[in-house]
Amino acid sequence: MRAIGSVARLAGRLNLVQTFSILSLLCVVALSSALGFVATEAISRNMLDWEWRVTAEIVRARVRRDGLDRLFVAAAARQQPSRFRQALEPLLELPDVVRVKAWGPDASVLWSDDPGIIGKTFPDNPELRQALAGSVSAALEAPPKPDNDLERRRYGRLAEIYIPIADPDRGGVGGVLEVYKDADGILDRIDAVRTTVWSVCLAGGLVLYVSLFWILLVSERGQRRLERNLTRTLEELSAKNSALDRLYEDSQRALAELRHAQEQLVRGATLRALGQLSAGAAHHLNNLFAVVLGRLGLLLDAPQPAGVAGQLRLMEKAMLDAAEVVRRIHTFSRMQPVEDRQPLDLRRLVDDVVEMTRGRWKDEMQARGVTIDVIVEAEEVPPVLGNETSLRELLMNLVLNAIDALPAGGRITLGLRAEPDGVRLTVADTGVGMAPEIRRRALEPFFTTKGVRSTGLGLSVGYGIVQRHGGELEIRSAEGRGTVVMVRLPFDGAPAGSRPVEEGAGAPPPARPLRALVIDDEPLVRETVGTMLQRLGHAALTAASGPEGLALLEAGERVDLVLTDLGMPGMTGLEVMRRIRARWGGLPVRLVTGWADAERMVDVDPVFRDAIVYKPLTLDALRVVIAEAVAARA
Repeated sequence: MRAIGSVARLAGRLNLVQTFSILSLLCVVALSSALGFVATEAISRNMLDWEWRVTAEIVRARVRRDGLDRLFVAAAARQQPSRFRQALEPLLELPDVVRVKAWGPDASVLWSDDPGIIGKTFPDNPELRQALAGSVSAALEAPPKPDNDLERRRYGRLAEIYIPIADPDRGGVGGVLEVYKDADGILDRIDAVRTTVWSVCLAGGLVLYVSLFWILLVSERGQRRLERNLTRTLEELSAKNSALDRLYEDSQRALAELRHAQEQLVRGATLRALGQLSAGAAHHLNNLFAVVLGRLGLLLDAPQPAGVAGQLRLMEKAMLDAAEVVRRIHTFSRMQPVEDRQPLDLRRLVDDVVEMTRGRWKDEMQARGVTIDVIVEAEEVPPVLGNETSLRELLMNLVLNAIDALPAGGRITLGLRAEPDGVRLTVADTGVGMAPEIRRRALEPFFTTKGVRSTGLGLSVGYGIVQRHGGELEIRSAEGRGTVVMVRLPFDGAPAGSRPVEEGAGAPPPARPLRALVIDDEPLVRETVGTMLQRLGHAALTAASGPEGLALLEAGERVDLVLTDLGMPGMTGLEVMRRIRARWGGLPVRLVTGWADAERMVDVDPVFRDAIVYKPLTLDALRVVIAEAVAARA
C-alpha cells in the first residue's frame, strides 16, 4: 500500500509533458535536418550530373554534324588556330556557354580566346586527364588553374566541362573540347530545389512534432485521470486499513488459540508416522542383527586364535550397540506415555478428529464420486482423565476404519454419552460390516483384511490404549449391516492391573539335550537359530510358517520347546501359541520377535506377554530361554 502511494506521488511531481516536448522537438529537428541535408545533396549531385551529360551530348552532336572532330587530327588546323576559332564559334550560341577551348591529346592548348596560352601544355589539370582517358569530367567553380586566369577575371561562377572528342580514323581520343558555362542559372535552380526540399522536411517535422505532442496531451490527460482514480482508491484502502488491522489482530488471537491444538495434531501425526516407520525398520534390522549376532556367537563359542577372538568380540559388541540404538530410536518415536494425563473434553476431541479426517471422508471420497456423511451425536459429558494424543489416535483409527468400510459411500455416526461411572464413545458406520470370524480376530495384532496397505496394528493398538485408560472396547458388526465400535472410559482413567515383564537373568544349561521347533518366515534367522541350538547340544526342527510347524507337531514329532516368530504371514505367532496350548497343553512356547514394542501389541491377550523374547537373540540369551522353558515345564 505504501509503495503504491509513493509511486503515485512521484508520478505527480514529474512534468512529463514538458520533458517529452523538449526531447521530441530536438529529435524532430535533428531528423528533419538530416533528411534535408541528404536529400538536397543527392538532388544537387543528380542535377549537375544531368546538366554535364546533356551539354556533352549536344556538343558531340554539333561536332559530328560539322565535322569538327577532324580538326583535332589535321596538321594544318594545328598550324592555323584561326580555323578552330571559325569552327568553334557556333558552340557559343548554346545556352549559358561563354567560352570554348580546344585541347590536343598531349594536353596542349590548340585554341583559346587567350592567345597567350595557345600551344602551351598543362599536364597537371586533373579534369583534362580524365577527359583524355575518355570520360566526361566537369568542375564547378574550379580552383585556380594556370590556363583559366582570363575566365576568373571575366566571370563569377563557371562550370568547366571537358568533353572527349573521338578520333574518326584511328579511334581513341583525338582531343578535348572544354566548354565554359555560366553556372549561375544551374546553381540558382539547385538553390531553389534545396529550399523546397528543406521546406518540405521542416514542414513534415513540424507535422510530426504536432502529432506527437497531441498524442502526449491525450495520454497526459488520461494519466491524470488515472492518478485521480488511484488517489481515491488509496484513500479508500487507507480507510479500510484500520479494519484490516483489527481483523489481523483478531486472527492473531484466533491463531494463538489454535496453536496449541495444531502442535498437538502435528506432534501426534508425526509421531504416529515415525512410530510406524521405526517399528517396521526395527523389526527388519533386528532380524538382520539376529543372524549376525547368532553367527558371531557360534564363532566365539568355538576355539579361535587369540587375535581372531578379540576381533569377533569387538564385532559382537558393535552389533549389540547397534541393536540398542535401534531400540532407543523406536522408544523415542513411540507416542506419549499414557501416564501423562489431564482432564479432557471429549466433545472437542471428537470435533478435532472429524476435521482432521475431513480430507479423507469428504474431499478424497468426493473426488471418487462417493459421498460419506459424518454425523456427531454428542451429549454434554464431564471431562475424563486421559492422554489426549493416545485417545486422538484411537478415535482417528476408528474413523479411518469406518471410512475404509464405506467404499460405496454411506454414513458415519460419532456418539458421546455419559454413564454412571464414565463416558461411552461410539463410532458407527453403515458399511460392509464384518463376518463373525473377522470380528473375533479384529483385535489381534498383525491381523488385517486390507492386504499390504495395512500393518494390522490399528485396532490392537487402540485396544491397548483403552486398556491402559482402564476402559473397555466392544465391537458389534454383521456382514452388510455396518459396524459399531463402543469405547467406555472411566472418569478417573485408572488403568487395568498389569504386571511387569520379568527378564531372565541367566540359568544353568538343562541336564539333557532338548529337541526344539524353530518357526520363522526368514530363512537366515531360522537357519541361524537352529545352528545355535545345535551348538548348545540340542536338536532343532525348522518350519517356515505357523501351519508348517503345527503340521510337524501333528505328525508326532517329539518337541520339548517351540520358538516361533511373532509376526508372520498367514498365521501369527500368537495364533500358533494359542493352538499349541489348546492342543498340547504345557509344551513351552516362546514368541521371538523383532518388533521393539511387542508387549504393547499383545496387550489384547496379556497371558502371552511372559512368552516374548526380543531379537537379536544371542547364544547366552538362548541358553537362558531354554533353561527357563525347562524350569517352567518342570
